[in-house]
Amino acid sequence: MEKLQGRINRDQQYVRCPACAGRLMIFPMFEPGVHTRATYPDTSIHEKVRDVGLNAGMYVLDLLDTFIAEGKDFRQWHAFAVDPHPNKEAHALAGRALAQFILSHRLIPKP
Repeated sequence: MEKLQGRINRDQQYVRCPACAGRLMIFPMFEPGVHTRATYPDTSIHEKVRDVGLNAGMYVLDLLDTFIAEGKDFRQWHAFAVDPHPNKEAHALAGRALAQFILSHRLIPKP
């Protein structure tokens, strides 16, 4: 977490607008199984990463609940059987969640 905090602090230095907060989106590790927050093995990591982002003044979108709500075995989100990176359906779901997050937090200024 210290490395993450250092990276966020360094990246925040490049933001030219003091009122502009960074954005952090957290994908779950797609561990096999149908999960709840109680059964997902990396919940504490999500909480630590979220807290680092929030403490840095960032907007944080944790996608864990988004994927849990789908009720699918997390393997269905794998790009390939041997590659647990998100597939196109996972990216589409994340994109919809991000769009809702942007709208609900009014992160796009009105023209």
